[in-house]
Formats: sequence, C-alpha cells, structure tokens
Amino acid sequence: MNDIAPQEMYLERHLVTWARWMRSGEWVAGHSHSSAVISSGGASEHFDDMLEATERRIAKVTDSVIADLANDQRAAIHHAYLHAVYRLKNYMETLEAGRQAVALGLRRRGVWMGE
Repeated sequence: MNDIAPQEMYLERHLVTWARWMRSGEWVAGHSHSSAVISSGGASEHFDDMLEATERRIAKVTDSVIADLANDQRAAIHHAYLHAVYRLKNYMETLEAGRQAVALGLRRRGVWMGE
C-alpha cells in the first residue's frame, strides 16, 4: 500500500509535468498518440488532445505559482525539477517550503490536488 498522501502524489505529478513542459514546451502528458474519440456537443475531439490541453494548462498555472514564490524557494524548485545549479542553505527545508507553497497556490487557482 502506498503511504504517500494523495495530495503529495498530485503535487509531485504537477511539478513533474511542469518540468517536462519547461524543458520541451510541447507534449507533456506522456500519453499515447492514438485513442478513442470523444464526442461532446457535436464536436469530436481525441481524448489525448483533451489530456494534453489539460496538462498544458496545469503546467502554465504551476509556472505562474512558482514565479510568485520567494527567490530561495523558486531556486530550490528549479534545482530539484529542472536541475538548475544553485547553492542554497537549508536546501531540503527550503524545497519543502516551496513545495507546500506551490500546493497552496495550485489549490487557490482551482487545480485539483486529490482532496
């Protein structure tokens, strides 16, 4: 059984998705490129396209939340997820504070965190 809280799993997924989006700017969901077609309101759209759009939106919201962090927290997030090189005192504590600030910011912006 997984001992990690659902909120932590969603936070990690959103941060990893953001990191993929930051590195590529393209496809971030990692889903296959072929799936069933969904029809809604007379318009058909591939399920993968809907997932990609959602993942891209969440990555952009995550980026906005990270941009609003304190400098040391933003640097810790960039170091952990983008492998940017920073020297930080109390790195682990700063990273955890940054992660919690990101979680709060995502909740405030309506991103589902598994609650």
